[in-house]
Amino acid sequence: MIYAELVSLNHLFLRRMGISYMQDSDNAAALAAKGYNVGPVITRLQGALTLINPAMTEHTKREAALQEQTKIVEGLLGPAYTDASGAVDGMAGAHGKTSPAGKKVLDIRSKIRQGPQGPGKKPAQPCPACFVT
Repeated sequence: MIYAELVSLNHLFLRRMGISYMQDSDNAAALAAKGYNVGPVITRLQGALTLINPAMTEHTKREAALQEQTKIVEGLLGPAYTDASGAVDGMAGAHGKTSPAGKKVLDIRSKIRQGPQGPGKKPAQPCPACFVT
């Protein structure tokens, strides 16, 4: 279960099971007969909701904004990575791919592709963020 679903379920539980159940007159009477006073509990939970509701609204807005910004960043990184990769190929070709300078350029790309994991552990995909300046 992802975090947003968990937050929504907790919010729903608080509203429906906590407050709504106790506000039902039959349920409130049955609980009162057992010595459970629902009044203070309802007040406390409603107070919590006055803080939670605007926070949930803000959370939802920010989550949507993050998803949109992620799409923008991914859309920019893909072409930038392709361009940088082409530039590396161009530099290596200009030096001669088998020359010491050409090998050095290609070695730099190889190390960047390895990412922060270090040698011997290839990431699932190249590190396009490594080319952002």
